Amino acid sequence: HEMSGIGDWMDRNVKVKIIKGRDLPICDAKKSDPYCKLKLVGQSKVTSVMRSNLNPVWNENFKFKVKGGGHKKVLEVHLYDQDLLPADFNDDGDDYIGGFEICLDDEVPLDQPVRKWYRLQGGDLKEIKGKKQEQNGKVELEVSWSIAAPKSIANVNNNSSFASRRNFASI
Repeated sequence: HEMSGIGDWMDRNVKVKIIKGRDLPICDAKKSDPYCKLKLVGQSKVTSVMRSNLNPVWNENFKFKVKGGGHKKVLEVHLYDQDLLPADFNDDGDDYIGGFEICLDDEVPLDQPVRKWYRLQGGDLKEIKGKKQEQNGKVELEVSWSIAAPKSIANVNNNSSFASRRNFASI
């Protein structure tokens, strides 16, 4: 894109909407209890857990504030199945269903939301009735980002409008 480098040095507001999952694998007996973990430049967010659901609908919105800099902005999305057994009985923790990455610089144009399905990769697929599951499923999400207004400009605008109101009031 022609705008791909503009955000490299400016602060950004990143919005992520986790919409839904489809065809998630069975992780516990006949079901899964999926949730998403999002990571972006040292920040993380987590969706709610959807109990007993292989086609969950989250419709959850998250915001990240990301500092400008030369490093790539990569959003990591990881899906897990929440295990209900106490930690004493379950040494492995929650099951990893799969995940994917989105490079904001390359895949999401400035001020243009991108909504699409992403196939989950790399999960621990269980055998069901002696047959290994074929796929990890997929997740639909929408990602957008915009340039954050620098604080100095915001302060000048606030101060100048306050000053003009004060001057107007004294006339």
